[in-house]
Amino acid sequence: MPLRIFRSRNLSGANLVQLLLTAGMFGFNFLSALYLQQILGYSPLQASFASLPVAVALAVVSLAFSPKLNLRFGSRNVLLAGLLLIAGALALAARAPVHAGYWIDVLPMMVLLGAGAGLSMPAVMTLAMSGATPQDAGLVSGLAGTTGMVGGSLGLAVWTALSAGRTEKLLADGHPPLEALNGGFRFVFALSAGVVLVSVLVAYLMLRTPVIPAGPPPAPAPADEAATTAG
Repeated sequence: MPLRIFRSRNLSGANLVQLLLTAGMFGFNFLSALYLQQILGYSPLQASFASLPVAVALAVVSLAFSPKLNLRFGSRNVLLAGLLLIAGALALAARAPVHAGYWIDVLPMMVLLGAGAGLSMPAVMTLAMSGATPQDAGLVSGLAGTTGMVGGSLGLAVWTALSAGRTEKLLADGHPPLEALNGGFRFVFALSAGVVLVSVLVAYLMLRTPVIPAGPPPAPAPADEAATTAG
């Protein structure tokens, strides 16, 4: 991989945002399923249906709204809005109680996360590709996908370890097992929200909405048309 591609500010910044974003989100996807089953007592099937609004919101927003918003407001602004929605969803998860209600405590964070991802993912890919030359387009696209997978894998490994460590500490301090387990989840959700907020700062400082070049100038009128118009 030629390192010259990282001279592009948008490419470097978008990949860093992608790394932080997926690190924050992938941990939530895994640990929220454990929260639903181990804290709220959902069955695996119930937990799957409870998480379905994430996929629905992501699909609706990314397909129906994201392209239009990118054109109207610019991909950088759309990305910032999406990242803030994701950070808000994780902040809601960080306050999830042991005895949570689905409609009040769970559904809002699922919808916010899906909507934020639906805005962020197309925008960050647009910004990453805007820094690629035509001959490097395939390389840059593959790099963005790899960055997302690396961020998600690292995030999942780190968050699960931190959640287990936090739970053990709370148990040692005398907290009931269910509260200690929930405390581990909440601790990690709060850290994930912080990581996504760092990605907001990176996006704000490093990324710029690509300028769409104007179309080619109109072809000059033929000489006989020009003479007729002048006459």
